[in-house]
Amino acid sequence: MAIQSQIIVDRCLSLLDAEGSDRFTWDEDFIYAIRAANEYVISIFNAAYAQNKLSEENLKELTMMKVWQTSIFSRFAFDSTQVGQEIWSILAIHPKIKCIYQNVIYNQGTLSLPAATAESVYRNDISFRDSNYSCKRVTSEEWSKRNINPLIAGSPLITCADFITYGYIDPTDYTNGYPLVNSKFEIEISPDISGELVSMRYLKLPVAPNLITDNIEFPASLTNLITQLTMRFIGIKEGELPTYQIASAEIAQLTQLLS
Repeated sequence: MAIQSQIIVDRCLSLLDAEGSDRFTWDEDFIYAIRAANEYVISIFNAAYAQNKLSEENLKELTMMKVWQTSIFSRFAFDSTQVGQEIWSILAIHPKIKCIYQNVIYNQGTLSLPAATAESVYRNDISFRDSNYSCKRVTSEEWSKRNINPLIAGSPLITCADFITYGYIDPTDYTNGYPLVNSKFEIEISPDISGELVSMRYLKLPVAPNLITDNIEFPASLTNLITQLTMRFIGIKEGELPTYQIASAEIAQLTQLLS
C-alpha cells in the first residue's frame, strides 16, 4: 500500500505547528522536500541491498514480473516507454519459462511464437507461470571467458539440460553506431535462447509525486521515515537547525531498523 502525499503534508504541518497557515505550501515547499525524501529513501535501500541487509519482501509493492521474446542475438531490451515504468534493480531473470497466455498455461516451448528478429519483443499479453531455471549475473571478464570455461555460468560448453547454468550480463549498448535495434540497452542471455520467452523479476523505480493527490510509491510502513526526511529537507531550506537535528535522529533510528 502506497503512502498518500497528503498524509505526509498533514504530519509535517502538525510537527511544524503550521496547520491552517500558508507558511508552507505544496508548490513552494512540500513537493521539493518530498521528492528529495523519495530520492534519499532510494539511496538508503540501495545501500541496504548492497550489504545484503534487506530482503525483497520489504518492497513487495514495487516488485514486477514481465515477459519478453528474445531477439536473434539472445537479448532483450527493457524499454520504459513500452513497460510504462523505470527499472530500479534486477532481482532475477528466468529463461525456459512456463507461461500463461489468454488464461491458458503453456509449458516451455509449446506456445507458438513469431520468428525472432534483431529486436526483442515486450510481451505484455503473456504472464510468467514458472521456470526451472534462473540466470546468474556474470561479470564482463567472466562473460568473455564463458566459451572456453565450462565452470562459468552461461557457458555453452555444457550441453546436458540437467547441468546447464544460464547467465546474463548487465544491460549494454551494442549498437556501436550501427543501430540494429531501436532500444539500445539490452540484456544478453547465455547459452543462446534466441527467439524464446524470458521473464525478469525487478523492482520498479518509485515515481516521485508531482501533485499533492499523488501517492509516494513506498510501503505504508515507511510513512514515518518519509515524514522525517521531508522535515529534514524543509528544515534545511528554512535554516532551522532544530528541525534538522530532530529529523536526523529519527532517520538514523529508522534506517538501522530497516538494515
